[in-house]
Amino acid sequence: VGDAGITHLPVNKNWDVCLAACESGDAFDVSFVNGMYTALGGSHVECVKNQAVAAVVDACKDLRPTAAYVKNRLQVFVSCAIANPEFDSQRKERLLTPQSQFKPKCALKRTHLAAFLKESSIIDKIKSALDRNVEAAAAKSFNHRKQKQLTGIRKLEDAHDAGGAKSDGCTLILTEGDSAKAFAIAGLEVLGREKFGVFPLRGKIKNVRGVKRASLTKIE
Repeated sequence: VGDAGITHLPVNKNWDVCLAACESGDAFDVSFVNGMYTALGGSHVECVKNQAVAAVVDACKDLRPTAAYVKNRLQVFVSCAIANPEFDSQRKERLLTPQSQFKPKCALKRTHLAAFLKESSIIDKIKSALDRNVEAAAAKSFNHRKQKQLTGIRKLEDAHDAGGAKSDGCTLILTEGDSAKAFAIAGLEVLGREKFGVFPLRGKIKNVRGVKRASLTKIE
């Protein structure tokens, strides 16, 4: 790996392949066929990318990223020699030659793919990107700047002052089930609803130690 974070994967005399991770999700490809630049890629790029994507997806099964998600974070550099190549137009920007006609074939070795996974840290980058997506979704759901009180949370009885300038003095009462919630609300007839809110819990409180962030968003 050089300073640019590019990993070279030796294939054969007709194929030269490099891979790189792109954490931002706007990966691009650079490809050549018989020395001609193919700006729109084609079957040669897909041949390499499909093998690399499969290796990445398999290596991070716990994260369960889609193939499309990984593709957007995988940069492919390909230079190959194809006999009698077929293109989509006279401009020769996209290779249409079926992969079955590649001779010799472009088969990426497992050891080289493993080296790319390790050297590029692409799995860690995908995990970081997924974590940011979860955090962004949570922030959007609980955006206090745009609305004073939380909405869309079933059975939440929020304090009247919640989310405003006086929210630091508010208390949320958590009850075990709806029956206890009704009892708490009855008590608020005396205390008042300005500083106190009530929310009933369903089932047992989950121990979130060691639980992944993506799983936390699914807890009801």
